[in-house]
Amino acid sequence: MTIEDELKFALAGKTLIVGTREVMKILKGGAARSIILSSNAPTSVSRDAKHYAGLTKIPIHVFPGTSAQLGTFLGRPFGVAACAIKAETKK
Repeated sequence: MTIEDELKFALAGKTLIVGTREVMKILKGGAARSIILSSNAPTSVSRDAKHYAGLTKIPIHVFPGTSAQLGTFLGRPFGVAACAIKAETKK
C-alpha cells in the first residue's frame, strides 16, 4: 500500500491525526500505527518524530511532496508537516 492509499484510507476511517503537536502527543503515547512527514518538514519536527518513533517502534513515512501539497491532498487549506494514523483500539 502506498503512502497516498494509506492516507486516503485513514481519512475515510477518521483515524488521521493532523498537526505537529498532536502527532508528538500520540507518538509519545505509542498510540499511532504510522507517521507521515512532508518532504520539507522542519528539521526539529523530523528529528523529534524520528526519536520518539524509534522508542515506540512506529514506522515513519515521508510524503513525496511539500507540506502545502500534503495539506491539499488531505483537503486542508493549510500546509501539513506531520500527520499520524491512529492504531486500532480494542473495545
